[in-house]
Amino acid sequence: MKLSLSITEEEICFDYISSNLKDAYKNNNAITPMREIPNLWIDFVSYILNQPEKDKKWFIDKGIWQAIDNLCWDDEGYDDWTLIKHTAALEGLCDKPAMLKKQECSKIREAAIESVKLRCSELSIKTEHIEQIVKNITDSNRSLNGYPVKWYIEKTLKDCNLEKFSENYLEKINDAIGMRNKVVHTGWAKEWKTDLFEHIQTIRSTIFLIVLARLEYPGKFYLSDHKHKKTTSLQEWQS
Repeated sequence: MKLSLSITEEEICFDYISSNLKDAYKNNNAITPMREIPNLWIDFVSYILNQPEKDKKWFIDKGIWQAIDNLCWDDEGYDDWTLIKHTAALEGLCDKPAMLKKQECSKIREAAIESVKLRCSELSIKTEHIEQIVKNITDSNRSLNGYPVKWYIEKTLKDCNLEKFSENYLEKINDAIGMRNKVVHTGWAKEWKTDLFEHIQTIRSTIFLIVLARLEYPGKFYLSDHKHKKTTSLQEWQS
């Protein structure tokens, strides 16, 4: 049986988020994919309601549940932490296949540790330093047997058939991740070549598209950018 929304539910489902962004962003609510347009929200919620196989577990397994939680906006506006949260949400949406099988990686790790112990001993490195280096190798499974975050994002866009979006936005995504890394590792970023909010919009738009692609959503929506005056769809960004 196809589910439909009651009048009360319709009134609720497109009650869009308010924020303290400057008027240019407030007027069209550019931080949400459906903005303040009732029909877009109603179409989207109706589509979700009629896919009972997509339960909470499915949303969690796909990283969508976590991503949406990190996309939540409040009346405090945005700051560096907003970019960190958004990038974490994007990473959570990406599949992260390992390069090598677990046993192969274990053998490489063991060989690396033995080599480090041998060379460090030859160089008269202090025992506590050798132990720390060995611990670093032991704890660095992802860096030993994985790819950079940027690689996983590009692969996820490709898996979602979003190559057109990747061609247009991958460089901007990488720039946003680079600034996130600088803030995380140094505590702040003194110079920003691109405005913080533009980085946030880039990551939000990427998340929108991956989530909607996973949902196979056929409807219209907006990217997270006040410059986008018209609705778009997955088809426009898929090859």
